[in-house]
Amino acid sequence: MDCRKVEEKLEAALEELATYYQKNHLKPNPSKTQVCAFHLKNKDALRELEIYWRGERLEHCTTPRYLGVTLDRTLSFRQHCINSKGKLIVCTHLLAWHPHRCGAAATDAERTKQETDARHPLHQHEPASRRLPSRKSFMARSRTLEGSIENNRVTRWTQQLTTREPPREEMVLPFAAWKSLNRLRTGVARWKTNLLKWGMSEDDDVMCSCSQLQDMSHLLVCPQLEEGCTHEDLILCNDKDIAAAVFWKDVV
Repeated sequence: MDCRKVEEKLEAALEELATYYQKNHLKPNPSKTQVCAFHLKNKDALRELEIYWRGERLEHCTTPRYLGVTLDRTLSFRQHCINSKGKLIVCTHLLAWHPHRCGAAATDAERTKQETDARHPLHQHEPASRRLPSRKSFMARSRTLEGSIENNRVTRWTQQLTTREPPREEMVLPFAAWKSLNRLRTGVARWKTNLLKWGMSEDDDVMCSCSQLQDMSHLLVCPQLEEGCTHEDLILCNDKDIAAAVFWKDVV
């Protein structure tokens, strides 16, 4: 690319633009006009354009702005990212909060004045009621602690942990009964028809000790049970269901 030819064409275009300005009573401003050229010829990468308009040389800019975006020769937008970073840092610092302990001593002194000094404008001040009753703030139910925070914490824990019922060291039912109950609920257990289907039975015997076919429905109504139960009883976990689970705990 011949940079001199580009400069001549741009100067000719600016002369035509000056004629347009003159006809429409406009005033050109060469001091604020910038020029640049992006090309792939590394030999002339740092060459500045020498363009004159109305006898004044135009400023050569290596990073022009177009539609708010800062361009560069490599089109990596590095300069634009640097500019955006600076703006974001300023905005972030504006939103930054003060340190947690900033003015703690002054706050305590002001609170003491409100509580003890009758000349203070907020002495014995009653806060206004909440605008919306649904917004139940914990501040309305808070009270000033008497003593240190550590002693109050231990006292409250002691009051909450005081109970007459000793802790249980075991479940309501033994583990075998719970296992039997869950297997009866899911319908997957080791009754004889299932063992034969799974190939885990030593013989082809699928009869219960009461001389009936032992399957899922039979386990709930077996004559050996004191009282039969249904699938609804399994869901409710009532006395019938618990009795059946305890009876079959060594079988299923």
